[in-house]
Amino acid sequence: MSIQRMCAVLGLARSSYYTKCKPKPQKPALRWLGCKLCALHKEHREALGTRGLSKELRKEGIFIGRYRMRTLIKTFGLHRRRPRYAHYRRATKPAIGKRPPITPCFK
Repeated sequence: MSIQRMCAVLGLARSSYYTKCKPKPQKPALRWLGCKLCALHKEHREALGTRGLSKELRKEGIFIGRYRMRTLIKTFGLHRRRPRYAHYRRATKPAIGKRPPITPCFK
């Protein structure tokens, strides 16, 4: 009997069936990687995000992209302690409008 048919008989939505399903056990490699990530996270005072953790693991020979790293960080519940710096745009050109008066330097 299909899941759709069972849910129809019981009067449940299919989404609630999948919500109640047991989560799959983690793979041993994923557990090892989680321990490694937690250690790096604490070593760097909880300041690294996805890019920083990816670079640190790359130095050790473990190549994980930043989008996969984002998923791993969410999985293991790691959070940055410091918020990201706000990059404000600086004025690179002088403002157009009133210029300061030219003062002659004659003596």
